[in-house]
Amino acid sequence: MDLDMIFGVSFIACSLVFFYAYVKLKFKKEVTPWLYLPKDGDPKKIKNIEAFIDTMANPTLILGIVLLLYGVLNILIIYIKIESKWFYVALVLIMLGVFWFFRMDKQATSLYYGDDFDKRGRKRK
Repeated sequence: MDLDMIFGVSFIACSLVFFYAYVKLKFKKEVTPWLYLPKDGDPKKIKNIEAFIDTMANPTLILGIVLLLYGVLNILIIYIKIESKWFYVALVLIMLGVFWFFRMDKQATSLYYGDDFDKRGRKRK
């Protein structure tokens, strides 16, 4: 395996993690605590699980798709030598997707998770 291909493969693997989290969230109604909740968070403390799932399902799926596209595009750039301007477009999409995902996660955590977090998702003292 080429060293340049490691980033593409790692982004594809990361997208699979997000797709699995989406499936667990949407169909099994289970929250992956290490992805959505603060450290040592307990999914049983979520006040309204349905609203939490509705809030976080779309950002999880969209970030998984963006990560998959970036990983595939990275591998295509390395082996097929397509124009690299699409690489920068995909990089901007990843930055926006990650920013949106964590913004929505912070919002969902502050609205639907336990009383010990403020509106910004920080732990109250």
